[in-house]
Amino acid sequence: MLQFVLLALLGAFVQADITGTNPPNGACLCFDGDSVNIRDSACGDVIGSANSGQCYIYTGAKQTCDLSGVTYDFFRFDWGSTDGWSAGTYLNTAAASACEAGSGAFTDECLACICEIESNCDPNIGCRWDVNSDSCGPYQIKEDYYIDCGSPGSDWVSCANDMACAEQCVRAYMDRYGTYCTGGATPTCEDYARIHNGGPQGCTCTCTEDYWDKVSACCGGQTGCD
Repeated sequence: MLQFVLLALLGAFVQADITGTNPPNGACLCFDGDSVNIRDSACGDVIGSANSGQCYIYTGAKQTCDLSGVTYDFFRFDWGSTDGWSAGTYLNTAAASACEAGSGAFTDECLACICEIESNCDPNIGCRWDVNSDSCGPYQIKEDYYIDCGSPGSDWVSCANDMACAEQCVRAYMDRYGTYCTGGATPTCEDYARIHNGGPQGCTCTCTEDYWDKVSACCGGQTGCD
C-alpha cells in the first residue's frame, strides 16, 4: 500500500524545485508552499499569492534575476486573465491532469454573471455599506476578501474599484478557496458563486443558495456557467 502511495505521488509531481530546468511550454506547474508570492514579472511587483497544490500552465518564459540579494529562476504561467511569475524554488512540474483538475470551472462566463449580480457590472458603483462593512467596486469586494486574495494593486478600495484589478482579486480568491470549500472536488460555477458570496466555506452554507439562484438565472444554461 505504501509503495502504491509513493508511486502515485511520484506520478503527480514529477520534479520539485524547478530552478535550473527548462520545462516545455504548456507544462503544468504546481506550487509547493503556502502564501507564495505571484509577481507581475520576474522579480517584479507582487500581484497575488498561491498555496500548495494550486497548479497553472507554464507559458514558456523563464528569467533569472536577483531579489533581496538572492538569485532566482522565475517562470511565467497563465494566471487567470493575466500572466503570473514565481520563483522555481516554490514550483513543481506535475502531470497534466493536475492542471486540468486545478482549472476547475471558473470561466469568464461565471465571472461575468457574478459581476452582474453584484452591481450590474457597474465600474463606477464605488463602495456601499453591506452586512456591517463596506463592499466596493463592481464585484463588491470587502477588505477581508481583498486581503485573502493576495492584496493586489496599491490598496483595497483602489483595486476593488478597478475592473482589471478586481477581476484579478476574485480569480485569486477562487484559486485559494475553490477546492478548499469543496473538499478537493473540482469546483463548479455554483461553488465559486457561493464562495464569493459567503466566504471560504460559502459553497456549503445554505445562506448562499439564494445568491446562486440569481447567478444561475444570469447564466441561463450557457456553457461554462453551470
